[in-house]
Amino acid sequence: MSVIAKLYFDGGERTLLSYNFQANKSLGSNGHPSFLKEMVFNVSFYPEKGDDFFYRWVLNKSEEPQRVKIVLYDIVWKRIVEQHEIIYSTGVQFHSEFDHQLGTINRLKIPALTIITNEIYYTDIRFGGYLTGEIERQKKKQQEEDTPKIINGFWTNLNDTPIQKAVVGDKVRFHIRTENFNNHEEVTALIYDFDSTKEKRNDKLLTSQKTIFIEDNKGFIEWEIKSDECLSLFEDRGEGDFLELYVKCSFKEESIDLPTNKNNYLVLEEKEEIITVLIEIPHSESEGFARKGLGGHTGIIIGEEYYDFGPEGGGKEYAPKTEGGPWWDIHSFDINEDGEEIELTNLTKELIMDILNNEDKRLANNITGEVHLIDIHIKQTEKNKLEEWWDDKYKNFKRYSIYPINGKQCTTIVKTSLRKCTKVLKTITYRQITTLTPKGFSKLLEKNGVHTCGDKKGQVLTISKKYKEIDL
Repeated sequence: MSVIAKLYFDGGERTLLSYNFQANKSLGSNGHPSFLKEMVFNVSFYPEKGDDFFYRWVLNKSEEPQRVKIVLYDIVWKRIVEQHEIIYSTGVQFHSEFDHQLGTINRLKIPALTIITNEIYYTDIRFGGYLTGEIERQKKKQQEEDTPKIINGFWTNLNDTPIQKAVVGDKVRFHIRTENFNNHEEVTALIYDFDSTKEKRNDKLLTSQKTIFIEDNKGFIEWEIKSDECLSLFEDRGEGDFLELYVKCSFKEESIDLPTNKNNYLVLEEKEEIITVLIEIPHSESEGFARKGLGGHTGIIIGEEYYDFGPEGGGKEYAPKTEGGPWWDIHSFDINEDGEEIELTNLTKELIMDILNNEDKRLANNITGEVHLIDIHIKQTEKNKLEEWWDDKYKNFKRYSIYPINGKQCTTIVKTSLRKCTKVLKTITYRQITTLTPKGFSKLLEKNGVHTCGDKKGQVLTISKKYKEIDL
Protein backbone atom coordinates (compact mmCIF):
# COMPACT_ATOMS: atom_id res chain seq x y z
CA MET A 1 0.00 0.00 0.00
CA SER A 2 1.42 3.40 -1.02
CA VAL A 3 0.88 5.50 2.09
CA ILE A 4 2.25 8.88 3.04
CA ALA A 5 1.97 10.64 6.41
CA LYS A 6 1.38 14.37 6.91
CA LEU A 7 1.80 16.58 9.97
CA TYR A 8 -0.46 19.66 10.06
CA PHE A 9 0.25 22.50 12.49
CA ASP A 10 -0.37 26.24 12.84
CA GLY A 11 -1.26 26.67 9.17
CA GLY A 12 1.74 24.63 7.94
CA GLU A 13 2.41 21.04 7.04
CA ARG A 14 5.28 18.55 6.79
CA THR A 15 5.58 15.21 4.99
CA LEU A 16 6.76 12.76 7.61
CA LEU A 17 9.60 10.30 7.29
CA SER A 18 8.27 8.37 10.27
CA TYR A 19 6.12 8.64 13.36
CA ASN A 20 5.29 6.50 16.39
CA PHE A 21 2.77 6.74 19.16
CA GLN A 22 3.18 5.68 22.81
CA ALA A 23 0.43 5.42 25.42
CA ASN A 24 1.09 4.37 29.03
CA LYS A 25 -1.20 3.46 31.93
CA SER A 26 -0.57 3.60 35.65
CA LEU A 27 -0.35 0.37 37.61
CA GLY A 28 -2.70 -0.04 40.55
CA SER A 29 -1.82 -1.47 43.96
CA ASN A 30 -2.95 -4.83 42.72
CA GLY A 31 -0.50 -4.64 39.85
CA HIS A 32 -3.15 -4.26 37.18
CA PRO A 33 -3.21 -1.37 34.66
CA SER A 34 -5.53 1.40 35.75
CA PHE A 35 -5.74 4.83 34.14
CA LEU A 36 -4.24 6.34 31.01
CA LYS A 37 -1.23 8.36 32.12
CA GLU A 38 0.73 9.45 29.09
CA MET A 39 0.26 9.80 25.31
CA VAL A 40 3.22 10.81 23.15
CA PHE A 41 3.82 11.16 19.41
CA ASN A 42 7.35 11.07 17.96
CA VAL A 43 7.72 12.32 14.39
CA SER A 44 10.60 12.97 11.99
CA PHE A 45 10.86 15.00 8.80
CA TYR A 46 13.37 16.77 6.55
CA PRO A 47 14.11 20.44 7.30
CA GLU A 48 12.08 23.09 5.45
CA LYS A 49 11.68 26.83 5.53
CA GLY A 50 9.66 27.81 8.59
CA ASP A 51 11.16 25.24 10.98
CA ASP A 52 11.87 28.07 13.43
CA PHE A 53 8.26 27.53 14.54
CA PHE A 54 9.29 24.27 16.24
CA TYR A 55 12.17 25.97 18.08
CA ARG A 56 9.77 28.59 19.42
CA TRP A 57 7.19 25.96 20.28
CA VAL A 58 9.63 24.02 22.45
CA LEU A 59 11.77 26.82 23.89
CA ASN A 60 9.21 29.59 24.45
CA LYS A 61 6.98 28.97 27.46
CA SER A 62 4.54 31.63 26.34
CA GLU A 63 3.88 29.88 23.00
CA GLU A 64 0.22 28.89 22.76
CA PRO A 65 -0.70 25.20 22.80
CA GLN A 66 -1.40 23.81 19.35
CA ARG A 67 -4.07 21.69 17.75
CA VAL A 68 -2.03 19.25 15.66
CA LYS A 69 -3.17 16.63 13.17
CA ILE A 70 -1.37 13.56 11.80
CA VAL A 71 -2.98 12.02 8.73
CA LEU A 72 -2.07 8.89 6.75
CA TYR A 73 -3.12 8.93 3.07
CA ASP A 74 -3.38 6.09 0.62
CA ILE A 75 -2.18 7.93 -2.51
CA VAL A 76 -3.31 5.13 -4.86
CA TRP A 77 -6.92 4.94 -3.67
CA LYS A 78 -6.91 8.61 -2.61
CA ARG A 79 -8.42 8.07 0.82
CA ILE A 80 -7.52 8.62 4.47
CA VAL A 81 -6.21 5.48 6.15
CA GLU A 82 -5.77 6.83 9.65
CA GLN A 83 -6.15 10.18 11.37
CA HIS A 84 -5.06 11.52 14.79
CA GLU A 85 -6.03 14.94 16.12
CA ILE A 86 -4.07 16.24 19.11
CA ILE A 87 -6.47 18.69 20.73
CA TYR A 88 -4.16 20.26 23.31
CA SER A 89 -0.46 19.83 22.93
CA THR A 90 2.91 21.45 23.27
CA GLY A 91 6.25 20.35 21.97
CA VAL A 92 8.63 19.17 24.68
CA GLN A 93 11.58 18.08 22.60
CA PHE A 94 12.90 19.16 19.17
CA HIS A 95 16.31 18.36 17.73
CA SER A 96 18.04 18.04 14.36
CA GLU A 97 20.36 15.19 13.44
CA PHE A 98 22.85 15.12 10.58
CA ASP A 99 23.80 11.87 8.89
CA HIS A 100 26.31 11.82 6.05
CA GLN A 101 24.07 9.44 4.09
CA LEU A 102 20.59 10.66 5.05
CA GLY A 103 21.39 14.34 5.51
CA THR A 104 19.69 16.44 8.19
CA ILE A 105 16.57 15.04 9.87
CA ASN A 106 14.35 16.92 12.33
CA ARG A 107 12.81 15.00 15.23
CA LEU A 108 9.91 16.27 17.34
CA LYS A 109 8.31 14.83 20.48
CA ILE A 110 4.66 15.87 21.03
CA PRO A 111 2.81 14.91 24.25
CA ALA A 112 -0.95 14.84 23.84
CA LEU A 113 -3.40 15.80 26.55
CA THR A 114 -6.41 14.80 24.44
CA ILE A 115 -6.40 12.98 21.11
CA ILE A 116 -9.07 11.98 18.63
CA THR A 117 -8.29 8.81 16.70
CA ASN A 118 -10.76 7.66 14.07
CA GLU A 119 -13.60 9.60 15.74
CA ILE A 120 -12.90 8.27 19.27
CA TYR A 121 -11.40 10.61 21.86
CA TYR A 122 -9.09 9.86 24.78
CA THR A 123 -8.04 12.17 27.62
CA ASP A 124 -5.08 11.86 30.00
CA ILE A 125 -6.32 11.10 33.56
CA ARG A 126 -4.15 13.95 34.86
CA PHE A 127 -6.14 16.51 32.94
CA GLY A 128 -9.75 16.15 33.95
CA GLY A 129 -10.35 12.48 34.44
CA TYR A 130 -10.42 9.38 32.32
CA LEU A 131 -12.88 10.08 29.46
CA THR A 132 -13.44 8.10 26.28
CA GLY A 133 -16.28 7.94 23.84
CA GLU A 134 -17.72 9.00 20.52
CA ILE A 135 -17.25 12.72 19.94
CA GLU A 136 -20.09 15.09 19.19
CA ARG A 137 -18.62 15.65 15.77
CA GLN A 138 -19.65 12.13 14.84
CA LYS A 139 -23.26 12.91 15.70
CA LYS A 140 -23.05 16.08 13.65
CA LYS A 141 -21.57 14.13 10.77
CA GLN A 142 -24.47 11.68 10.96
CA GLN A 143 -26.92 14.58 10.86
CA GLU A 144 -25.18 15.96 7.81
CA GLU A 145 -25.37 12.56 6.15
CA ASP A 146 -29.14 12.49 6.75
CA THR A 147 -29.69 15.99 5.28
CA PRO A 148 -31.42 16.09 1.87
CA LYS A 149 -28.86 16.78 -0.86
CA ILE A 150 -28.96 17.39 -4.61
CA ILE A 151 -26.08 15.28 -5.92
CA ASN A 152 -25.85 15.87 -9.67
CA GLY A 153 -27.72 16.42 -12.91
CA PHE A 154 -27.43 15.50 -16.58
CA TRP A 155 -29.05 16.17 -19.98
CA THR A 156 -30.82 13.56 -22.14
CA ASN A 157 -33.10 13.31 -25.14
CA LEU A 158 -36.72 12.20 -24.74
CA ASN A 159 -35.55 8.57 -24.75
CA ASP A 160 -33.38 9.33 -21.69
CA THR A 161 -30.18 8.82 -23.66
CA PRO A 162 -27.48 11.20 -22.33
CA ILE A 163 -26.61 14.00 -24.76
CA GLN A 164 -23.95 16.71 -24.94
CA LYS A 165 -25.37 18.73 -27.85
CA ALA A 166 -28.77 19.97 -28.96
CA VAL A 167 -30.23 22.24 -31.62
CA VAL A 168 -32.78 25.03 -31.19
CA GLY A 169 -36.19 23.39 -31.65
CA ASP A 170 -35.21 20.09 -29.98
CA LYS A 171 -37.05 18.64 -26.98
CA VAL A 172 -34.72 17.62 -24.15
CA ARG A 173 -34.83 16.51 -20.53
CA PHE A 174 -32.77 17.50 -17.52
CA HIS A 175 -32.50 14.88 -14.78
CA ILE A 176 -31.31 15.27 -11.19
CA ARG A 177 -30.23 12.76 -8.58
CA THR A 178 -30.70 13.40 -4.86
CA GLU A 179 -30.09 11.84 -1.42
CA ASN A 180 -32.40 11.68 1.58
CA PHE A 181 -35.31 13.35 -0.22
CA ASN A 182 -38.88 12.43 0.61
CA ASN A 183 -41.14 11.53 -2.29
CA HIS A 184 -43.12 14.41 -3.77
CA GLU A 185 -40.57 17.01 -2.60
CA GLU A 186 -40.11 19.87 -5.07
CA VAL A 187 -36.88 21.30 -6.52
CA THR A 188 -37.06 24.58 -8.47
CA ALA A 189 -35.03 24.85 -11.67
CA LEU A 190 -33.85 27.76 -13.82
CA ILE A 191 -31.98 27.23 -17.11
CA TYR A 192 -29.02 29.55 -17.79
CA ASP A 193 -26.51 30.18 -20.56
CA PHE A 194 -23.00 30.13 -19.10
CA ASP A 195 -21.19 33.24 -20.31
CA SER A 196 -17.90 34.04 -18.68
CA THR A 197 -14.85 36.11 -19.63
CA LYS A 198 -11.66 36.98 -17.77
CA GLU A 199 -13.27 40.22 -16.69
CA LYS A 200 -16.72 39.11 -15.55
CA ARG A 201 -19.43 36.46 -15.30
CA ASN A 202 -22.48 37.37 -17.37
CA ASP A 203 -24.81 34.35 -17.40
CA LYS A 204 -28.20 34.78 -19.09
CA LEU A 205 -31.53 33.32 -17.92
CA LEU A 206 -33.38 31.44 -20.68
CA THR A 207 -36.59 30.22 -19.08
CA SER A 208 -39.10 30.94 -16.37
CA GLN A 209 -38.95 28.84 -13.21
CA LYS A 210 -39.68 25.13 -13.56
CA THR A 211 -40.45 22.50 -10.90
CA ILE A 212 -38.85 19.06 -10.54
CA PHE A 213 -40.85 16.55 -8.51
CA ILE A 214 -38.71 13.99 -6.67
CA GLU A 215 -39.59 10.30 -6.58
CA ASP A 216 -37.13 7.74 -5.24
CA ASN A 217 -34.42 10.43 -5.14
CA LYS A 218 -34.68 11.31 -8.80
CA GLY A 219 -36.68 13.58 -11.06
CA PHE A 220 -36.59 15.49 -14.35
CA ILE A 221 -38.04 18.37 -16.34
CA GLU A 222 -38.87 18.34 -20.04
CA TRP A 223 -38.04 21.39 -22.14
CA GLU A 224 -38.75 22.34 -25.73
CA ILE A 225 -35.97 24.70 -26.79
CA LYS A 226 -37.89 27.56 -28.37
CA SER A 227 -36.39 30.07 -30.77
CA ASP A 228 -37.74 33.09 -28.92
CA GLU A 229 -35.89 32.00 -25.76
CA CYS A 230 -32.49 31.48 -27.36
CA LEU A 231 -31.91 33.24 -30.69
CA SER A 232 -31.43 36.70 -29.21
CA LEU A 233 -28.57 35.27 -27.10
CA PHE A 234 -26.75 34.05 -30.19
CA GLU A 235 -26.89 37.59 -31.56
CA ASP A 236 -25.83 39.17 -28.25
CA ARG A 237 -22.78 36.93 -27.93
CA GLY A 238 -21.30 38.18 -31.16
CA GLU A 239 -19.79 34.98 -32.46
CA GLY A 240 -23.07 33.20 -31.98
CA ASP A 241 -21.64 29.73 -32.48
CA PHE A 242 -23.13 27.97 -29.46
CA LEU A 243 -24.53 28.36 -25.95
CA GLU A 244 -23.50 26.35 -22.86
CA LEU A 245 -26.54 25.52 -20.75
CA TYR A 246 -26.71 24.60 -17.08
CA VAL A 247 -29.56 24.41 -14.55
CA LYS A 248 -29.62 26.20 -11.20
CA CYS A 249 -31.51 23.86 -8.85
CA SER A 250 -32.79 25.09 -5.49
CA PHE A 251 -34.25 23.32 -2.46
CA LYS A 252 -35.16 25.35 0.63
CA GLU A 253 -32.16 27.60 1.30
CA GLU A 254 -29.67 25.62 -0.78
CA SER A 255 -28.90 25.95 -4.49
CA ILE A 256 -26.48 24.22 -6.86
CA ASP A 257 -25.48 24.64 -10.51
CA LEU A 258 -25.80 21.38 -12.44
CA PRO A 259 -24.16 19.45 -14.00
CA THR A 260 -21.38 19.89 -11.46
CA ASN A 261 -18.76 19.50 -14.21
CA LYS A 262 -18.81 22.38 -16.73
CA ASN A 263 -17.66 19.95 -19.42
CA ASN A 264 -21.11 18.36 -19.17
CA TYR A 265 -23.07 21.55 -19.83
CA LEU A 266 -25.41 21.21 -22.81
CA VAL A 267 -23.92 22.70 -25.97
CA LEU A 268 -26.78 24.37 -27.83
CA GLU A 269 -26.34 25.22 -31.50
CA GLU A 270 -28.54 27.09 -33.91
CA LYS A 271 -30.89 25.28 -36.24
CA GLU A 272 -29.46 24.72 -39.72
CA GLU A 273 -31.35 26.43 -42.53
CA ILE A 274 -30.86 26.19 -46.29
CA ILE A 275 -31.24 29.14 -48.65
CA THR A 276 -30.74 28.99 -52.42
CA VAL A 277 -29.21 31.59 -54.69
CA LEU A 278 -30.64 31.36 -58.21
CA ILE A 279 -28.46 32.68 -61.04
CA GLU A 280 -29.40 32.79 -64.73
CA ILE A 281 -26.40 33.22 -67.02
CA PRO A 282 -27.08 35.33 -70.17
CA HIS A 283 -27.90 33.15 -73.17
CA SER A 284 -24.95 32.51 -75.48
CA GLU A 285 -26.88 34.17 -78.35
CA SER A 286 -27.65 37.32 -76.37
CA GLU A 287 -26.82 40.71 -77.83
CA GLY A 288 -26.04 44.18 -76.53
CA PHE A 289 -25.58 44.63 -72.79
CA ALA A 290 -26.75 41.06 -72.22
CA ARG A 291 -23.99 39.78 -74.45
CA LYS A 292 -21.50 41.61 -72.20
CA GLY A 293 -22.80 39.62 -69.24
CA LEU A 294 -25.25 42.13 -67.82
CA GLY A 295 -28.23 40.05 -68.91
CA GLY A 296 -29.53 37.04 -67.05
CA HIS A 297 -30.84 37.35 -63.54
CA THR A 298 -30.12 36.72 -59.85
CA GLY A 299 -32.66 35.87 -57.16
CA ILE A 300 -32.76 34.15 -53.77
CA ILE A 301 -35.01 31.53 -52.14
CA ILE A 302 -35.42 31.91 -48.35
CA GLY A 303 -37.63 29.32 -46.71
CA GLU A 304 -40.62 28.92 -49.00
CA GLU A 305 -40.40 32.42 -50.49
CA TYR A 306 -38.62 33.70 -53.57
CA TYR A 307 -37.16 37.24 -53.64
CA ASP A 308 -35.51 39.31 -56.37
CA PHE A 309 -35.13 42.83 -57.79
CA GLY A 310 -35.48 44.44 -61.18
CA PRO A 311 -36.79 47.49 -63.09
CA GLU A 312 -40.35 48.26 -62.12
CA GLY A 313 -42.81 47.84 -64.98
CA GLY A 314 -40.56 45.57 -67.01
CA GLY A 315 -38.88 46.13 -70.33
CA LYS A 316 -36.39 48.71 -69.10
CA GLU A 317 -33.80 46.46 -67.60
CA TYR A 318 -30.90 48.23 -69.29
CA ALA A 319 -31.99 51.79 -68.64
CA PRO A 320 -29.37 53.93 -66.81
CA LYS A 321 -31.76 54.43 -63.93
CA THR A 322 -35.40 53.65 -63.17
CA GLU A 323 -37.54 52.73 -60.19
CA GLY A 324 -36.97 49.23 -58.91
CA GLY A 325 -39.14 46.47 -57.50
CA PRO A 326 -39.70 42.71 -57.56
CA TRP A 327 -38.91 41.22 -60.97
CA TRP A 328 -39.64 37.56 -61.65
CA ASP A 329 -41.52 37.57 -58.36
CA ILE A 330 -44.41 39.55 -59.91
CA HIS A 331 -43.74 39.23 -63.66
CA SER A 332 -43.94 35.45 -64.15
CA PHE A 333 -46.36 33.07 -65.84
CA ASP A 334 -47.67 29.57 -65.31
CA ILE A 335 -49.24 27.41 -68.07
CA ASN A 336 -52.56 25.66 -67.44
CA GLU A 337 -53.75 22.35 -68.91
CA ASP A 338 -55.11 24.18 -71.98
CA GLY A 339 -51.70 25.72 -72.69
CA GLU A 340 -52.83 29.18 -71.62
CA GLU A 341 -50.46 31.50 -69.75
CA ILE A 342 -51.57 32.50 -66.25
CA GLU A 343 -49.91 35.50 -64.60
CA LEU A 344 -48.23 34.85 -61.26
CA THR A 345 -48.01 37.70 -58.78
CA ASN A 346 -46.03 36.03 -56.01
CA LEU A 347 -43.41 33.41 -56.75
CA THR A 348 -42.79 30.79 -54.08
CA LYS A 349 -40.06 28.18 -53.94
CA GLU A 350 -42.49 25.60 -55.28
CA LEU A 351 -43.57 27.78 -58.22
CA ILE A 352 -40.06 28.84 -59.30
CA MET A 353 -38.85 25.23 -59.15
CA ASP A 354 -41.87 24.15 -61.20
CA ILE A 355 -40.97 26.73 -63.87
CA LEU A 356 -37.30 25.69 -63.96
CA ASN A 357 -38.19 22.03 -64.37
CA ASN A 358 -40.50 22.68 -67.35
CA GLU A 359 -39.00 23.90 -70.64
CA ASP A 360 -42.29 25.34 -71.92
CA LYS A 361 -42.71 27.36 -68.72
CA ARG A 362 -39.11 28.55 -68.95
CA LEU A 363 -39.76 29.79 -72.49
CA ALA A 364 -42.97 31.50 -71.37
CA ASN A 365 -40.94 33.36 -68.73
CA ASN A 366 -37.98 34.03 -71.02
CA ILE A 367 -35.61 32.02 -68.78
CA THR A 368 -33.51 30.65 -71.61
CA GLY A 369 -29.97 30.95 -70.28
CA GLU A 370 -28.07 28.45 -68.16
CA VAL A 371 -29.40 28.47 -64.59
CA HIS A 372 -27.28 27.77 -61.48
CA LEU A 373 -28.80 26.89 -58.12
CA ILE A 374 -26.41 27.28 -55.18
CA ASP A 375 -27.69 25.87 -51.87
CA ILE A 376 -26.15 27.54 -48.81
CA HIS A 377 -26.36 26.13 -45.25
CA ILE A 378 -26.72 29.00 -42.77
CA LYS A 379 -27.75 29.66 -39.15
CA GLN A 380 -31.34 30.30 -38.19
CA THR A 381 -30.47 33.82 -37.01
CA GLU A 382 -28.92 34.55 -40.41
CA LYS A 383 -32.02 33.27 -42.19
CA ASN A 384 -34.23 35.45 -39.96
CA LYS A 385 -32.11 38.52 -40.77
CA LEU A 386 -32.31 37.77 -44.49
CA GLU A 387 -36.10 37.50 -44.35
CA GLU A 388 -36.37 40.77 -42.44
CA TRP A 389 -33.97 42.48 -44.84
CA TRP A 390 -35.87 41.42 -47.97
CA ASP A 391 -39.28 42.10 -46.44
CA ASP A 392 -38.08 45.62 -45.68
CA LYS A 393 -36.73 46.04 -49.23
CA TYR A 394 -40.06 44.97 -50.70
CA LYS A 395 -41.69 47.80 -48.73
CA ASN A 396 -39.14 50.38 -49.78
CA PHE A 397 -37.38 49.51 -53.03
CA LYS A 398 -35.11 52.23 -54.36
CA ARG A 399 -33.61 53.04 -57.72
CA TYR A 400 -32.65 50.32 -60.18
CA SER A 401 -29.62 50.77 -62.41
CA ILE A 402 -26.96 48.64 -64.04
CA TYR A 403 -24.47 51.35 -63.01
CA PRO A 404 -23.50 51.07 -59.28
CA ILE A 405 -23.26 54.83 -58.86
CA ASN A 406 -26.92 55.22 -59.83
CA GLY A 407 -28.56 52.35 -57.97
CA LYS A 408 -28.78 48.60 -57.42
CA GLN A 409 -29.55 45.74 -59.78
CA CYS A 410 -30.57 42.11 -59.26
CA THR A 411 -27.09 40.71 -58.67
CA THR A 412 -25.70 43.45 -56.45
CA ILE A 413 -28.76 43.48 -54.19
CA VAL A 414 -28.61 39.70 -53.56
CA LYS A 415 -24.90 40.02 -52.84
CA THR A 416 -25.55 42.91 -50.46
CA SER A 417 -28.17 40.91 -48.55
CA LEU A 418 -25.74 38.01 -48.04
CA ARG A 419 -22.94 40.34 -46.97
CA LYS A 420 -25.07 42.28 -44.43
CA CYS A 421 -27.09 39.41 -42.97
CA THR A 422 -24.74 36.41 -43.06
CA LYS A 423 -21.10 35.39 -42.90
CA VAL A 424 -21.32 33.54 -46.24
CA LEU A 425 -18.98 36.16 -47.73
CA LYS A 426 -16.61 36.65 -44.82
CA THR A 427 -14.39 39.35 -46.28
CA ILE A 428 -15.13 42.32 -48.52
CA THR A 429 -12.72 42.36 -51.42
CA TYR A 430 -12.46 44.64 -54.44
CA ARG A 431 -13.77 41.80 -56.59
CA GLN A 432 -16.82 41.42 -54.37
CA ILE A 433 -17.61 45.12 -54.53
CA THR A 434 -17.28 45.30 -58.28
CA THR A 435 -19.00 42.02 -59.17
CA LEU A 436 -21.98 43.04 -61.26
CA THR A 437 -22.76 40.17 -63.59
CA PRO A 438 -24.68 36.99 -62.69
CA LYS A 439 -21.84 34.85 -64.07
CA GLY A 440 -19.24 36.79 -62.07
CA PHE A 441 -21.34 36.45 -58.91
CA SER A 442 -21.66 32.69 -59.43
CA LYS A 443 -17.87 32.40 -59.65
CA LEU A 444 -17.46 34.63 -56.58
CA LEU A 445 -19.72 32.41 -54.48
CA GLU A 446 -17.86 29.29 -55.57
CA LYS A 447 -14.49 30.86 -54.80
CA ASN A 448 -15.13 32.93 -51.66
CA GLY A 449 -18.47 31.76 -50.28
CA VAL A 450 -18.76 29.28 -47.39
CA HIS A 451 -21.49 27.46 -45.49
CA THR A 452 -21.94 28.88 -41.98
CA CYS A 453 -23.78 26.10 -40.16
CA GLY A 454 -24.18 22.33 -39.91
CA ASP A 455 -21.83 19.61 -41.09
CA LYS A 456 -20.84 21.76 -44.07
CA LYS A 457 -19.80 24.72 -41.92
CA GLY A 458 -16.65 26.36 -43.32
CA GLN A 459 -16.77 24.41 -46.60
CA VAL A 460 -16.74 26.34 -49.88
CA LEU A 461 -19.93 26.64 -51.91
CA THR A 462 -20.64 24.58 -55.01
CA ILE A 463 -23.37 24.62 -57.64
CA SER A 464 -26.10 22.31 -56.33
CA LYS A 465 -28.03 22.02 -59.59
CA LYS A 466 -27.47 23.32 -63.13
CA TYR A 467 -30.07 23.78 -65.87
CA LYS A 468 -28.81 23.92 -69.48
CA GLU A 469 -29.67 26.88 -71.67
CA ILE A 470 -32.56 26.39 -74.05
CA ASP A 471 -31.87 26.23 -77.78
CA LEU A 472 -33.46 29.21 -79.52
